[in-house]
Amino acid sequence: MIGTSGLPRRLIGAANILLIGQLFLLWMSVECNAVQRVPMEFRGAIYAFAQSVVDRWARSRPSTFLVTVQSGSSYYGPVFVNITNSTFSGDAIYRNNCVATPFDSVIDCDLKLVDDLIDEFKLVELFQKDARNRRNMYRKYILCWILAHELGHVILKHGVSDFSEDVVGARVFDFKQQKDELAADAAAVSIIGNLTEGSVSAYQAILDITNSLLRKAICPESFPKLCSKIPIGGVGLYFDYTSGASHIKIPLSGSHPAFVARFLRILYLSGVGTSENSINYLAKEAIDQLMVERDVNDWVSLRSALEAR
Repeated sequence: MIGTSGLPRRLIGAANILLIGQLFLLWMSVECNAVQRVPMEFRGAIYAFAQSVVDRWARSRPSTFLVTVQSGSSYYGPVFVNITNSTFSGDAIYRNNCVATPFDSVIDCDLKLVDDLIDEFKLVELFQKDARNRRNMYRKYILCWILAHELGHVILKHGVSDFSEDVVGARVFDFKQQKDELAADAAAVSIIGNLTEGSVSAYQAILDITNSLLRKAICPESFPKLCSKIPIGGVGLYFDYTSGASHIKIPLSGSHPAFVARFLRILYLSGVGTSENSINYLAKEAIDQLMVERDVNDWVSLRSALEAR
């Protein structure tokens, strides 16, 4: 005969422990699937922050940071940065986009935008042997530029801004219609640093993107490879900068038709006031050859766009 102080009590105690354990696991499951409540604080260079995001690129849960960016002796922020990757999670607030809400000091960014840009520009197709490292490098520095641009909107107290907004035709250089976007581009250059101060890799990523888009516009039949229409040489930008060269026509096709103009303008701004005037000059030369299809068969020159006020 088993008394009440024997096995039954031990079984009851074990059952209680098991119940408590199950309740704890249920609570943990709810917390893990919920949006992160307490932001992780970051203070430092934007490159270091971007690297920390790359290190958690494939996470299935959103991450929230309270970020203060240091650039030289200047500090920007703090700003809340919500990071999601809709490739692995359905929790993205703005899918395939990065959006600044300056009046709340918030940036929401879906990392899928960055991977989609890398794939659209075909940045890793020519480097299959080192594709993974190349992709992570482009992830880091493209994200730097996107976040710096959106942070510019927050600093300048603009309205809600959409990095992937469909800006068509010459409006990407229309000062009146794109005043906030152009100011945010200039702020991004200040945060990243110009050609003398900024990371070489950050500008190499911009050069690679620009060259990819120029090849796509000039050599669609061989893209992403070069063709005979583009002389190899210069100081990093591949386009025909010889006298009498044809205009570069950018049709309204693809997901981001205005990015050629945007990245060339960033290159131009980054060279102003520096000793690296060769990049500055060639970027301006390329812009002078750039024409955009404002409407069907309606091509507009951007020759004087940077000086327009």
